[in-house]
Amino acid sequence: MPFRPLLALLVLVLAGCELSGDAPVDAPSSPTARSVSDARSEPSGGSTEAGGLDLVLPTENGALFNDAPDKFYMGLNMTVDSLRPEKWEGGQYGFVRDPVPTIFGQRTFRRVHEGVDIAPVGRDAQGEPIDTVFAIDRGRVAYANMSAGASSYGKYVVVEHEWSGSPIYSLYAHLSEVFVSEGEAVAQGAQLGKMGYTGRGLGRARAHTHLEIAFMVNEHEPLWFAAYFGSNDLHGRFFGTNLAGVPPAELYLALRENPGLTFPEYVRSLDEGYVVDLPGGKPLDLLERYPWLGEEAAAANPADVPAWRIAFTQEGAPIRVEVGPEPVDRPTVEGVSLGIWLTDGSTNRMLQRRGISYEPARRGYSYFALYATTAEGAPRW
Repeated sequence: MPFRPLLALLVLVLAGCELSGDAPVDAPSSPTARSVSDARSEPSGGSTEAGGLDLVLPTENGALFNDAPDKFYMGLNMTVDSLRPEKWEGGQYGFVRDPVPTIFGQRTFRRVHEGVDIAPVGRDAQGEPIDTVFAIDRGRVAYANMSAGASSYGKYVVVEHEWSGSPIYSLYAHLSEVFVSEGEAVAQGAQLGKMGYTGRGLGRARAHTHLEIAFMVNEHEPLWFAAYFGSNDLHGRFFGTNLAGVPPAELYLALRENPGLTFPEYVRSLDEGYVVDLPGGKPLDLLERYPWLGEEAAAANPADVPAWRIAFTQEGAPIRVEVGPEPVDRPTVEGVSLGIWLTDGSTNRMLQRRGISYEPARRGYSYFALYATTAEGAPRW
């Protein structure tokens, strides 16, 4: 385990020292999706296994590729010491919400934002956004929530894509209108809906499209939801917790640098935040859909697996699965990154610190149970 030697060294070192804008109002005359390879080109037709991913942006806003993040992201209506005056950082993926001071006197953020908030490029005379929202790649509409009040996402659409032989999901939230239906096949650049501000806590001024690119954690999510939350699972497998998102903007920028990049390669490039062992002996649903997360683990007989070892980013996205060497009877934290350990960095309330070690927090036990749920039911820890 790579974390332990580093932590041991760190403890020895510390023992010997004292720890002392508004969006533009000009609307495009004819909305078209913008591709990664050319921000103003027509959709190329989608991703191919041989050529890697070829995605388009979900709106006409191409400022991501013009080094203008303040024009691309819709920020927060708040002032925080560690944010720039433009406040656009709050629209990024990652830990950009709920600021708190750290033990070192700096400010950090406790809550993860699992997507990007894309600002409108066009508004009508009343200030309403008029941007069209496009499918970033060809696929199938897996879910369409038409009820603005049924989710903090408001009206949202989820499209299932097949990338490297696995289902990956793109989610488009806060729509004012939805143009598609569940089960419908969509081409890359297809119009999915219209940008809006449906959902909790939004108003016209902060209208945006929230984009996520995510794994599905578990096909058996309804069993987990029933065990931990009871009834009223309105969105089923497309409940937000069951979609583990990766950084979308970084994926687009990486594809500009390397057009042949595949999704598994991108996932493997993400920084490791913490590692958790889960009880083995039963199939790991995640691995059945994404065997490239760990080919040796995917080839193993689940009955012979002592533990499933999952590496997560700090934000909580799975990036690697291995067979753990020792059996465990509940989730066990095998290690955390030095970045988390040194700064008491957030894990979105998944882990809690105990001296120099970590263990799952209450929320973490619930979340890791989602990974361990099988057709037989959800574990209770």
